[in-house]
Amino acid sequence: MRRPLSAVLFLFVLLLGTTLFFFPVEYPDLSAFQGQSINLTGKVLDKEWRRTSDGSVVLQVHLDGIAAEGEENFPEDALTGALCRFTVLEGTRSDYSARYTSLAGTDKSTEMPALPEDVRTSFEAYEDTALPVGAEVRVRGILYEISEATNHGEFDGRAYYGSQGIAFRMYECEVLAVQERRGIASYVMDALYRFRRRLCRLIEAVYRAEDASLVEAMLLGQKGFLDADTKNRYQASGIIHAICISGLHIGILSGALFSFLCRLGVSKKIALIPSFLTALLYGLLTGLSVSALRAVIMFGILCGARAVLRTYDIVTAAALSAALLLCSMPLYLKNTGFLFSFAAVLGIGLLGPALKGKLSVFTIPLATLPVYLAGAQSFPVYAVFLNLLILPLMTGLLVLELSILLLAAVSVPAASAACLPVHVILRFFDALCGASGGLPGHTQAIGHRSLLQIGIYLVLLFLMAFAKDLLPDVLKCLWMASCVLFLTLSFSFGLSIHVIDVGQGDGILITYNGTTILLDGGSTSKSDVGTYQLLPVLRYYGIDRIDCIVLSHEDMDHMNGTYSLIENACTHEGLAGLELSGETDSGISIGCVLLPGVADSDTGENTEKLVAMAKEKGIPVGYMARDDTIRWKDLTLTCLHPEAGRAYGDANNGSVVLLLNYGKFTALFTGDLETGDAETEFLAALEKRRDLFPEGERLTLLKCQHHGSRGGSSKELLERTKPLYAVISCGRNNRYGHPHRETVERLKEAGAKILDTRNQGEITMWTDGRNVSVSGFLDGT
Repeated sequence: MRRPLSAVLFLFVLLLGTTLFFFPVEYPDLSAFQGQSINLTGKVLDKEWRRTSDGSVVLQVHLDGIAAEGEENFPEDALTGALCRFTVLEGTRSDYSARYTSLAGTDKSTEMPALPEDVRTSFEAYEDTALPVGAEVRVRGILYEISEATNHGEFDGRAYYGSQGIAFRMYECEVLAVQERRGIASYVMDALYRFRRRLCRLIEAVYRAEDASLVEAMLLGQKGFLDADTKNRYQASGIIHAICISGLHIGILSGALFSFLCRLGVSKKIALIPSFLTALLYGLLTGLSVSALRAVIMFGILCGARAVLRTYDIVTAAALSAALLLCSMPLYLKNTGFLFSFAAVLGIGLLGPALKGKLSVFTIPLATLPVYLAGAQSFPVYAVFLNLLILPLMTGLLVLELSILLLAAVSVPAASAACLPVHVILRFFDALCGASGGLPGHTQAIGHRSLLQIGIYLVLLFLMAFAKDLLPDVLKCLWMASCVLFLTLSFSFGLSIHVIDVGQGDGILITYNGTTILLDGGSTSKSDVGTYQLLPVLRYYGIDRIDCIVLSHEDMDHMNGTYSLIENACTHEGLAGLELSGETDSGISIGCVLLPGVADSDTGENTEKLVAMAKEKGIPVGYMARDDTIRWKDLTLTCLHPEAGRAYGDANNGSVVLLLNYGKFTALFTGDLETGDAETEFLAALEKRRDLFPEGERLTLLKCQHHGSRGGSSKELLERTKPLYAVISCGRNNRYGHPHRETVERLKEAGAKILDTRNQGEITMWTDGRNVSVSGFLDGT
């Protein structure tokens, strides 16, 4: 049997993954300490200067082996790290979460302030004495939990930071005491940090501001000053690896040193020692990301194999390094960087021998496609072609950057004069990202795929690799195309309703045989809910088009997330066959937006802003009032409120109320309608539509009014509808106390099963018109 060790190691990884799937890691419950000031002791593991979204400059410190002082109930857990943030310079612009509060069409970008040299110098002196790497320190700060994913497709901060051993964040930190460092390793790590900081200063002195952050990321793994737009462009184009420390960097440095020593006459066995030490020190210098750690381990295995005159096998080395990493931290299995890194290497090792010549360009994309679908749920179509242009330049670019850095140590002006080629290459990369983003279908929203479908895809793919000598290139191409087609196929039918956990707000996604409707989309407790909650959910389900957005009313907790969806909408045909214009950004197109058809006096600036943004994008805007209907095949949405052109004097009471009918399934979406005259008017309208909802029948689903407020879900409404399920959308520990106890008691008396996004996260209800299934993201209800 070939590669017996790798087979055993892969079996170990599979068993570990299965165990983690059925017995997930329990994260420490820190809700009792949320927002409280506490004292911590811990060891400084690493530090990084960062610029935040509001323009502030902070020092982010990773403390390890933490313990809370004077907190008896503070949980003790395997995750013993914390991220502590020390402010260097206060921001001078509003936070990113407020970027959509200005009127549509105004310039939202503000130039980031430069960090004054005296501020930087004085803080560097402070951190060297108060926060040296490797020292035990005592700090005070305000604790904040790291958010977990509560919706499908949402970034899981707990899993990501948990894979680094980090349990929580601390803000507004100050150092209370510092102890003397112990051990030579502490002094080495601190020296490496200071050297990295010095290199960053040289890079910022040599390069233009637009290039310096990219060079710091490429050479030193420092992304603290890399703006979000640049990172997103590289990621959306599928070339994010260009600004990540990887095996390419390790190979260039260590390989160059090895070749140099061999040319000097040093024996190969001896030359391997400084080459490996260089790889290790460079990995430590750059922060030892999971991809760099993988590369260092594999390079160490290569050196060991060469030293004992054994054959080096890339697959066995990858399997061994994966097993070692997972033994130290099983949560790496939830780290996208870990999965991408190993998928690429295994693709090279297993698929590479089968895909030679011109077909070799497909090796890494085929291997990493499942990771794309598991992480972003979308695939950058033109990434294969972009990498054909970028990868040949990467080695030369890194050599250029290293040479300029060495020159800068001698003469900064000379290095500045020599950095033009780097600037040209980086602008070329940026131009490629912009050009690919403007092409039609640049990102395919394939959506999440089941483990079974991914497993079959991989088996089929590697069967081709094992039969490489039997298949001509033409059949290999057909085989690869068939594998990709199988993985991208979607199997879905019936009606699905997803009540998205947006915190304190509403966001309901309805999908039916390729048709998508979004009812509301806003939050007052989560920042930029459109980008971080709505868009990931859409991508998870493979949705690249919202046929209709219906906004119940203009309160921000129901509509502010739709601002980013509209602003980043791409070009597609509208419902009426209109050709819509817009920048290709999110890959999501919007057919139309429907607003409450109330009197103009009830329309405020929030609605005016949204209408202006929609018109700028060419998205049709309409209005819904009583008896208006949205119909797709067997699905009907009938508006029961408000009355057309009526003034209610209050946004809540002018909410759009929709009755959904699909076979025997019925649902009522009530916005923030309050009890009183408005609800009485709505109930009267419901009575007139007994053709849609006969008296005596039970409503399948009721979306409770106003987040479970005592002013909604009245006894009269519940007696008329008798809901089987009642869903409440509200934020955890919200300041309004939603849902109110009176409302919950009324729902229980009505015999409704209560579903709550606070406890269950995203709530999904599926039906074929007769049968119904309900599941919660957090508890699998």
